[in-house]
Amino acid sequence: MKKKLLMAVMVATLVLAMSVPALAAVETVDINSVMETSFQEMVTNMMGAAAGVLPICMTVLGLSVTIGFGIKWFKKLIGKA
Repeated sequence: MKKKLLMAVMVATLVLAMSVPALAAVETVDINSVMETSFQEMVTNMMGAAAGVLPICMTVLGLSVTIGFGIKWFKKLIGKA
């Protein structure tokens, strides 16, 4: 178990060490603009997902509330409440 863990740590360290020079070779990167663009895309995607799911959820919720009140009304009507 310790050998596998040590090997995983060594591989992760090697991968990290090899990727740093590759990132340094790239021209100047403004991390703030990259992060801002990424978060704006995430928000846009999440809003799109919510807009797609919301009508379905509202319909199901409305049906369940309507059926619940209908069952209560029917039980009250026949005197079993």
